[in-house]
Amino acid sequence: MKIGRFGRLRLAAPLLALAVAAAACGSDGGSSGSGSSSGSKAAAQNDLSGVTLTFATQSPYVKAAFAKSGVLQGAPYKVQFAQFNAATVTTALTTGKVDIGQLSDFALILAQANAQPAWPANDPPIQGVLATQPADDTNYPPIVTLRGKNSGIERLADLRGKKFAYSPGATSELQYLLTLKQAGLTPADVKPVQLDSTVGATALAQGDVDAWAGSPARAGAALDAGAQVLTTTKQTGALGLGVLVASRGALKDQRKNAAIRDFVGRSVAYELWNITQPDQSAQVWVDAAKLTPAKARSTAIANRQVPHVLDAALLDRIQHNTADVAYSGGLIKRAVNIRDHYYTGFNDTVAQKLKELDVTAKVDAAVAAARP
Repeated sequence: MKIGRFGRLRLAAPLLALAVAAAACGSDGGSSGSGSSSGSKAAAQNDLSGVTLTFATQSPYVKAAFAKSGVLQGAPYKVQFAQFNAATVTTALTTGKVDIGQLSDFALILAQANAQPAWPANDPPIQGVLATQPADDTNYPPIVTLRGKNSGIERLADLRGKKFAYSPGATSELQYLLTLKQAGLTPADVKPVQLDSTVGATALAQGDVDAWAGSPARAGAALDAGAQVLTTTKQTGALGLGVLVASRGALKDQRKNAAIRDFVGRSVAYELWNITQPDQSAQVWVDAAKLTPAKARSTAIANRQVPHVLDAALLDRIQHNTADVAYSGGLIKRAVNIRDHYYTGFNDTVAQKLKELDVTAKVDAAVAAARP
């Protein structure tokens, strides 16, 4: 299959970058229009004035963006943002040090597959409560596969026998496996090279490897050297989902469960704000992450995520496109049933909020307006 030559790919910040140094935000009082109706009813039925949800985040953006968006105004509980790196956020969640946090769908699968001892199917330590998917993965794919300028690769089939770099244990490794699957190849048909994502992009630029899978945010050196897109998550089927995750202990606590339900509804409004207010979002990236205005604008556009109900169709896609591929490709050593680590008890809140805010129409309009 011939793959069209893309122009220089726009650089995007890592998918769903999340926030910040430990600090509390929130306010007393009843729920506002920014909260979900069913979530607000649950909150009203419980005294949440003494509840604090600790939110594990990974970047200096989201705390400031939540404040800018105003979606937490009127929340009858507090949200404390606590910063972790990617390697420790899962542990913070599974040990109950935090109540909620953000992971990718693949990171959640890795946590389940690598757990020792294995998580009990009916009582996992963490569960996803809300999924978000890229608003425009055609123009702003979260992960890409690049071919080097002088690699001799013109089509997917040309990967055979080539040096193919990826970062082990990351979403880029999943993209690597799915690229091979799309090409009708297996890892035995190429020369796998495991490198840190940025190092791999530099190796591609220097001609030390022939192909590379990773985030566009790390691809600058390779693109500057003439590398081009061979395929993206849009073609391979990698989902690139973000997942709002809650600790099982918080879900079992009646008052925290009610607070999380309300927070999920407000998160739908928060994601819609990110999509429909790119100028405000970009300014937050400038102020909180110290990006240049141009980089902040492209990051704001690239990072837009659409909330999605955890319905059967989506869970099937996560199972087949991510978990099953990871297992068959040897990326995880234990087969997992992803339904064990998703909590669908807030689906009614999400569905109601999506309808109330007319999310589909507003997302379509925003994506069309920002399309290059």
